[in-house]
Amino acid sequence: NMPDKWFLNARDAFNGIPLWKLPIKEWGGECWMKQPNQYARMFSGTYQVFRRLVAVDDQVFATLGMHAPVSALDAATGKLIRSYAGTEKTFEILCHENTLLLAVNHALDNKNAEPDISIMAVDRTTGAILWESKGYRGFKGGRAPKEHASPYADVVLTLGRNHVFLVDKEDVFALDLATGKKTWSVKRSENSDNLEGHSTAMAHYKDILFFTQIGSTRNGGGLGKKSALVAVDVASGKRLWSRDAASLAFSGVPPDIFINRGLVWILDGQTRSFLGLDPATGAKKDSIDGTLISSGFHHN
Repeated sequence: NMPDKWFLNARDAFNGIPLWKLPIKEWGGECWMKQPNQYARMFSGTYQVFRRLVAVDDQVFATLGMHAPVSALDAATGKLIRSYAGTEKTFEILCHENTLLLAVNHALDNKNAEPDISIMAVDRTTGAILWESKGYRGFKGGRAPKEHASPYADVVLTLGRNHVFLVDKEDVFALDLATGKKTWSVKRSENSDNLEGHSTAMAHYKDILFFTQIGSTRNGGGLGKKSALVAVDVASGKRLWSRDAASLAFSGVPPDIFINRGLVWILDGQTRSFLGLDPATGAKKDSIDGTLISSGFHHN
């Protein structure tokens, strides 16, 4: 019940010595959810806040407040280089070469309104808005009851070679990276029942988009939650394959996608093994036994 005090901190990566810190006044549970119930607030967090901070070369891009515009900071000193006009209420940030890719929820400060989300490309040097794709709602994760629900939504912005991908309600969209025009969309699930609240993660690898989402029931084997991994061809938007899996993600935290040694890895809910799958076909190529899994505490 103590009042929040939030800062953006920088430390020397070699020895941990503090370099600088900036206070952030508009942040934390008191800002994102005006509810007295601390337990409900804990499970209604804005799961995209960790996607509001990007470090590239000698600059840091961040929102210095829950509804604040994107700011560029000198990474060594914390000095403000510029604030980007028109980027207020940004909730996800990516950087590709000299372009910032942003997800902006214009209804972010109105918890009674439906999300009004735009995907925006901004020149990181001049601040010019290069393109804007409007009309998205994203999806709401978490598990808190509706009366305590956070007004914030996710889109899980993901960068590809020539596209930027996002989740919008029941669909995954691909936008042309240069123009923002919609290239294709694909259903997140072949069964769309109760899909709005499912936590989702995405990754791009060798012109294949992978996305996974947590189901609403636990596995029969008692390990984690049901999830499904789907592979989509980036050029056409067609599903290549899908595979049932499990997730150890707690509460509304997104599931994991691991791509390593040329394989995409999933957790098998029955055997407690990690299975290494061929990215193009989904065929099993390798496995790691379940000695990595233990029970009795939450993951971090």
